[in-house]
Amino acid sequence: MELSKPNILSIDSAGAYLGVALLRGDTLYEERIVGDSKQQEALTPTLQRLVAKAELTPQAIDLITVMRGPGTFTGLRVGMAAGKGIAYALKKPLVSLSTLLVYAEELKKHTYSAVILDARKHRYYAQLFHFGKPISEPLDIGALELSQKMTDVSSLEWWVSGYGVDSFMQEIIRDDLACIPLETAHEAKAGLLARLAFAHYQELGADDFAQGPMYLRLSEAQLSIQSR
Repeated sequence: MELSKPNILSIDSAGAYLGVALLRGDTLYEERIVGDSKQQEALTPTLQRLVAKAELTPQAIDLITVMRGPGTFTGLRVGMAAGKGIAYALKKPLVSLSTLLVYAEELKKHTYSAVILDARKHRYYAQLFHFGKPISEPLDIGALELSQKMTDVSSLEWWVSGYGVDSFMQEIIRDDLACIPLETAHEAKAGLLARLAFAHYQELGADDFAQGPMYLRLSEAQLSIQSR
């Protein structure tokens, strides 16, 4: 791909908000839809609206990008399947990016930050950062354990983002941990994903089509099978 400003279609279905964006040069077209149960049925008409708004044909899309995970099992599967289907039909490259690293992009000016995604059942997918650089592995962790890891690193303020921030802050009450959520903490990040995708593609190339979502734990169905 020899374009300096490619047309990039992005899908963020990792959480409770569906985000779809189309980056045409420097102009971003983006829509967000609340409710993970509506993602699959809303995805196709949303894509069609954005392509029409941008006055593009589908074949003019140069790159497709999706969230790799972690995130909800259903949401990740929906996004990855849609991205692969579009990339295959248009014969265009697909790249997937870590949900945690995409959210962290908005936090990199802050000394210490954390991305916190709701993994349900009082668990969180999380990662800690120092000026945007990871200082922990991706975690599947409870609120108290995560708060302890944060205070072990620093007693300074922590900037936080992700669709698990509200529930995490409700679960912890600590005098030695100050969390400051971004105003955009809960929003789907399809627009940001689109802006990051081309640099990722230039550095690492397209995904192998056999690559799937990144899960930090087994699904309920997989756990049920293992317990038999």
